[in-house]
Amino acid sequence: MKLLHSSREPGKLERLRSALENRGIACAMRNELTSGLTGEIPITDSIPELWLVNDQQLPEALGILEALKQPAEPIGSPWTCSGCGESIEAQFDSCWRCGSHKPG
Repeated sequence: MKLLHSSREPGKLERLRSALENRGIACAMRNELTSGLTGEIPITDSIPELWLVNDQQLPEALGILEALKQPAEPIGSPWTCSGCGESIEAQFDSCWRCGSHKPG
């Protein structure tokens, strides 16, 4: 087993684990229940960790984790509603004000 990532944010590790397991890469979490004991137990036993189960999948797992660090690609530019003239952010397909659909 290889350590992939450690973080004081268990939710972050859960998202990484989920992303890896959705691609067929088995992972194990360690120390997720002991994170609240920081100061009472050794620091090495209290930071949540994400471990790779199959060492042969290390290059693929690291590639996925690296891709997750990249910023999301832009989804387009804002558009103006033809129904009411409202400026709408690119991720929306319809106008919040009048319900008109995004052109195209």
